[in-house]
Amino acid sequence: MLFAALLAAGCASTEEKPAEVGPDGELVEPAQGESASNGNGNGNGSNGVAFRLDVNSNNRSMARHLERHMELQRFAEFNDLQANELRRLLGAADENARDLLAAQGYFDPQIELSMQEPGKPGGPRRIVMNVQTGPKATVEQVQIEFAEPADSDPASEEQREVIQRDWLLRRGDTFTQEEWDAARSEGLRVLQKERYPTARIQESRAVVNADTSEARLFITYDAGPLYRFGELELQGVERYDAEGIRNIARIPTGRDLSCASDKPFSF
Repeated sequence: MLFAALLAAGCASTEEKPAEVGPDGELVEPAQGESASNGNGNGNGSNGVAFRLDVNSNNRSMARHLERHMELQRFAEFNDLQANELRRLLGAADENARDLLAAQGYFDPQIELSMQEPGKPGGPRRIVMNVQTGPKATVEQVQIEFAEPADSDPASEEQREVIQRDWLLRRGDTFTQEEWDAARSEGLRVLQKERYPTARIQESRAVVNADTSEARLFITYDAGPLYRFGELELQGVERYDAEGIRNIARIPTGRDLSCASDKPFSF
């Protein structure tokens, strides 16, 4: 199974009870569905939730990650949620879990979902997700290219070399969406900081082979036009010494644009 992934995972936060210490000494943070109440006094069961989501996995940190960020948790405090409605939500939960795991570098998980009715009237249902994450993807190939005219422009040669040399995701590194985003952004920053303030990412792809857990990364930067400092134009300075202002400003007219700040230019 071969597919390309350009992923983005969002996280929602709710009020949670303090983290507890698990049997292995690891801090365990409660899932969103484990809140003490739903805040409106209309709780279903003693804990004020319609269901609880429990994730069992060989990877404890990913189990807690899923419990905290599954979209399913948004409906945990819907006290009038019927069993047939919950089953429909479970149909989308598998894909949501796979997206969350893929963002963390796991592209071939084994997932099983089941629902258990409450043991007593008014109690919350229990959603059980069994997850085997499989191996984490590693970077097999990195291909960085530059659109013309910057690709053959001697003025950008040093920047191109810096991007290639300092690229954050090397072959053999583990792949995550966060690290992929950081690597792309850092390369863009190198271009925007010197000569090319309007540089952009023309194209980027992360192609992951789920069978081999290998990621191939492709990115093309479009540097855009080269910018140079122009003449300093002064307005509304009739009462001041224009030449003195120019001496103070010391604009290097004709020189390539350079930004000392780490913040990119905005046009």
